Amino acid sequence: MAVVTFLKASNGLVKFIGLAPEESSNAIEFIQEVKDRVNVSLAHTNADYETVATAFVAGANHAVHLYNAMPEFTHRKPGVVGAVFDNKHVMAEIICDGIHIHPATIRATFRMMGADRMM
Repeated sequence: MAVVTFLKASNGLVKFIGLAPEESSNAIEFIQEVKDRVNVSLAHTNADYETVATAFVAGANHAVHLYNAMPEFTHRKPGVVGAVFDNKHVMAEIICDGIHIHPATIRATFRMMGADRMM
């Protein structure tokens, strides 16, 4: 796999790889392959809850820019936000500038995830 060669060549400098698991048919296998070398972050993914949960079980451990460019968190389709909540090993990054995310949503997300899982 070319990325594994790239990771070896980086000599440990690459720390994170971001991906949207719905964009590649081999995303889960890729996550399993690289999870011990780097942190795998779900980035601007439009995946549903089940796809994201599968990626987290495979070894992804981070979600970048929670809410942005992601499906909405609703009572019937919890999406990325719901999958992050259910997978306690996952860290969540959120943009707290008062523009990208409403301040009430920021407060609710910190309460939901716990401050120790938020970046």
